[in-house]
Amino acid sequence: MRIEGASLRGIADNFFAMEREEGLLRRESGGVRAWPLARMACFDALLEASSSFTTPHRARSRRLVDEAGTFISYLGHAGSSLELLAHGRTEVAIWEHKRRSPAPRGRMVDPHSDWIKGLLGDRAIAISPPYLGRHEIGDRRSGNRFYADGVLLAAGAVARASRRCDEDIRLERELSSLLASRFAGFCPALGIARRLRHFRAQRAVHRSWLRSASPGTLVLVVAYGLQPLIAAAHDLGIPVAEVQHGMISPFHLGYHWPGEEAVPYFPDLLLTFGRAWHGCAAIPLAEDRLRPVGRPGQGGSPSGRSPSRVVFLSQGSVGESVARSAIGLARASHEIDVVLKLHPGEFGRWNAYPSLQGALPSNLRIVETADLGALLASAGSVVGVYSTALFEALCAGCRVLALDLPGVEHLDPWIGRGIIQVVPGQPCDLLASLSRPPATIETKSIFADRPTDARSLLRLIKP
Repeated sequence: MRIEGASLRGIADNFFAMEREEGLLRRESGGVRAWPLARMACFDALLEASSSFTTPHRARSRRLVDEAGTFISYLGHAGSSLELLAHGRTEVAIWEHKRRSPAPRGRMVDPHSDWIKGLLGDRAIAISPPYLGRHEIGDRRSGNRFYADGVLLAAGAVARASRRCDEDIRLERELSSLLASRFAGFCPALGIARRLRHFRAQRAVHRSWLRSASPGTLVLVVAYGLQPLIAAAHDLGIPVAEVQHGMISPFHLGYHWPGEEAVPYFPDLLLTFGRAWHGCAAIPLAEDRLRPVGRPGQGGSPSGRSPSRVVFLSQGSVGESVARSAIGLARASHEIDVVLKLHPGEFGRWNAYPSLQGALPSNLRIVETADLGALLASAGSVVGVYSTALFEALCAGCRVLALDLPGVEHLDPWIGRGIIQVVPGQPCDLLASLSRPPATIETKSIFADRPTDARSLLRLIKP
């Protein structure tokens, strides 16, 4: 079923009003607050049903042969989790991002947490979860890194062995009925009962390895979706710090909790790119719990800038629309060097975009993997919708344009300050905007200087 004609802003306003009026954050079953477990998935399903957005990331294959391969992979790595249990105490434990980014010389890195591990050395351990059933890193034994597969397998086994709870099922029906009444009969499959069952199982299993490691701080790259891990850490009195990895906005439900000062299963600290991000959403933390730590440098030198190069930053949720705009500009002016930089969530599926079928302009390049910093530094202009890389481009001195597509609302705090300009995606509008000067900004407020030693970093990641 579709929610025709609904905009991101309209869905968000209705959604937040429903939360407030119905007291959803306080609904619980068996002592567990259920709404934080399903909130973001529910909102994303509503956006997809609006016909404006598509799936932002690749989905895990559910074919029997692929599922079997995933299970075998998990089993093969399960021993690493036993080593984690035997490792003993550590000062900091880092639960890494499951998706890694390509880097020079064929390396796969987590740019958001590798620098933390590098500064802390043996004072920290890293736990690597699988992505789509596989790992994207090389030798996990280097640098106290462990696979999370055994932990996740154990939690799944506990969840499957647990009984269905009538209270969970009643709450699921209540929330489903409420959503259907608010959104024209549309009700996403929330799976509240299943989420609650898995939450309890994962919480118990996470307590086991956390009790053994007993870290002074648990660092996460993406906290939403890891509520059982956060709950387990809090059960043991372990503070949790999340590293900002992307956009913070009034439409990102991982961070925006209007009207709430405290949210269950939320980190104790948010390590942000810079202070300019602190007011971009209703983050349920006091200001002193928002700590600027900067963002890893991407390299690249403005001396190699080509004024005629325009880089389009694609994203899976609006990838086809961005591709059409890039193709249109390339065809409108053969003097412009157009680069379409794909998001990792589009790898393996972008070649199915209708606009990329058939012959493409000779001055258009499609790039999957690249040194993003060098690519941005080489561009005169950068075009996107709501990619964090738009801000890297701003700091690199590029002219930055935001396409007027679904999702551009994420940039509202920056558009309102005149830092980013919104343009239609038609070639004539883009061509006219390419002659405007780049915005002048205070780069340190967007990306602060990073700590350069372990002592400075440890002061920031502890409450």
